[in-house]
Amino acid sequence: SGAALRNENEPQKTGNDAICKQPQAHAVGCLFFGLNQHSRCTIIMDARIEKCPNLTERDVALLHRVEQGLLLTADVSRADVLLFCRWHTEQLLVGFHAIPHSISSIYVSDATGRPYADKDHPLVVRALVSDRPGTRARQVLSSGAPVIQQVYPIRNAANRVIAALLVETNLIESERQRRRHRTFRRAVNWLHGMAIRGE
Repeated sequence: SGAALRNENEPQKTGNDAICKQPQAHAVGCLFFGLNQHSRCTIIMDARIEKCPNLTERDVALLHRVEQGLLLTADVSRADVLLFCRWHTEQLLVGFHAIPHSISSIYVSDATGRPYADKDHPLVVRALVSDRPGTRARQVLSSGAPVIQQVYPIRNAANRVIAALLVETNLIESERQRRRHRTFRRAVNWLHGMAIRGE
């Protein structure tokens, strides 16, 4: 179905010119990885995010703040993390795909800028429409590997849902994370909360 994979020949977006400046992100990074203030992040949000309907300038600014914490979130969660916005009727846009370095991505290449039909990501649509988080298992048809999805709505200062965050990891890694100490699991959940608030 192409729900998770792109053509292997497509160029992957990389770079490390933008420095993470979020103090909370550095604090969590030091907790898990010993990162210092010179740690760098790949920050390449798709420019079309500014053209997504119903997003104000403040909403876009918030999403850029969210973006800054997603690479760390992906590494700590050992998961792919994707920022979704409504693009067109029955179509979603991946504004940013944070690819983890701590584990192999479930995607062949960077999904940033990729449009998806609503039917490909029903949990994301539910978060955008009904302001409801959710979790589900799905199959990646190209490999048959089961994937666990967690989705969180992203709200602006007026408490309106403007985007959704999708955290995806393979079933084996999900089970490993679930068996980690509850303090670690609580810290990961806290990091997810920070991410969707743009902290």
